[in-house]
Amino acid sequence: MPNLNYTPSQVIDKKWWRSEAMDLFFFCKVILASGGPEKFRDFGTLQRKMCDFVNIATNPSRKKLLSVFRGTFKTTVLLGFVLYLICWYAVKKEAIGIVYNTATKDNADLFMKEVRHYLLNCDLLHVVFPEIPNTEAGFASFTKKLVQVGHVEFMPASMEEQQVSRHHKIIINDDLENDKNVRTITGIKDLFSSWRFQKSLLMRIKIHLELDVGTPYDHRALMWYLIKKNKTYDKLTIGCFEEDGITPTWPEIYSKELLEERREEAGKKIFSSQYELKPIMEEEALCLEEWIEERWTRLPENYWRTMVIDPGGWEAGKAEPTGITIVDTDEAGTWFVVYAEQLWLMPLELINTIKKLMEDYKPDDTRIEKEKYAVTIADQFEPRFPHLNISFVEHKRRKKPVRIWRLRSWLQSKRIKLGEGQTNLEDQLLTYPQCDFDDILDSLAYHIDIRVIPKKVDDRWQPEVEESFAKEMEELTRMDEMETTYNDSIY
Repeated sequence: MPNLNYTPSQVIDKKWWRSEAMDLFFFCKVILASGGPEKFRDFGTLQRKMCDFVNIATNPSRKKLLSVFRGTFKTTVLLGFVLYLICWYAVKKEAIGIVYNTATKDNADLFMKEVRHYLLNCDLLHVVFPEIPNTEAGFASFTKKLVQVGHVEFMPASMEEQQVSRHHKIIINDDLENDKNVRTITGIKDLFSSWRFQKSLLMRIKIHLELDVGTPYDHRALMWYLIKKNKTYDKLTIGCFEEDGITPTWPEIYSKELLEERREEAGKKIFSSQYELKPIMEEEALCLEEWIEERWTRLPENYWRTMVIDPGGWEAGKAEPTGITIVDTDEAGTWFVVYAEQLWLMPLELINTIKKLMEDYKPDDTRIEKEKYAVTIADQFEPRFPHLNISFVEHKRRKKPVRIWRLRSWLQSKRIKLGEGQTNLEDQLLTYPQCDFDDILDSLAYHIDIRVIPKKVDDRWQPEVEESFAKEMEELTRMDEMETTYNDSIY
């Protein structure tokens, strides 16, 4: 491969360059790299694999799935691929429609901006491919919505816009799945629906290439379905580690130490899906969103109310917070979470908070984690409130994960109902064990040990002596009045 530090005037053997440019990796690494210093120059062995996979010239499959871990220039490879297609179809003077589709309109617009930049500003591209104009006026269309040179058309699209098939024969779907549209079951279903609608449109025309690209976020969402369940794609999937789980697949950029740092920063859930391409499955999750979709709108009339305090530190970011939960248990044993919060409080602030919560919510049973109580507020609490009725919960040598995982069966059977606005609790439930803090969960789990199901209250049977006597007297009086009326009518 030639040195990257050259000028277009040094291109003497244009036939050789043209021949080499049939290689997509060469096209990106050498030709496009001259159009801007920020892209393509870091391409290495991993990008070579991606280029060879997506390129029709080296892999003639017409339906492909590319899933490579985060931060590997997948979209940059696609940018090079789109420019490659525009150039070579312009050379062949063949009519073709190319569409790049992504999740958001902003990302689609940004991709189009990059395409337009390289078509105008890459001098080496114009030397090797004189068929590509170097001014906007030379294009049949050069707008933010459509680039056309000869009979070659390229346009961007997004899932936020109406899906159309038109005459496009090369369809590139890039990162349709993102962190926003997989947050809810509704978002996941909507994405599936839009993707399937797009595929139904494509069935009406003869497609040259369908290329879906992305990384999985959730085991229920589109990318994981394509990776594991769809059998119609030619697939290339590359996680951050080789099969041994130790050796990095792109060591030039991501060393083992850097990947471990990323794991620590991102958390196990995100790292597992976005870097290892192994979304945490349902059986590995503490709680699924559908288990807590139904929120309580009215608290039970007959209940037993418990409050649990799991004391923590007072320096946010340096210490674990205090987790406090208040739960109502109804006659059926269902929990209604009345209060759930994490707080960083000084010992005196925590004492005053506990007292106020007891006054406001009037729990039947208030407990505090014994070991933490002894090292946080015991010295100040007992002298101030010697008569305040608070007992203890104990971990009984159970580690925190063991305590928290006991909640799963309760959540799965939908016997724990959250209230509106309990976002910290919801986040911890849905992201555990990757959540930053899990002290609300620990507090909630202790309710399993102290729950009390209130005795069912029925209308008690009462003797009807007084009521029966009153009815008899009323009936006798009525009959007497009728008889008197009848006798009076005779006269």
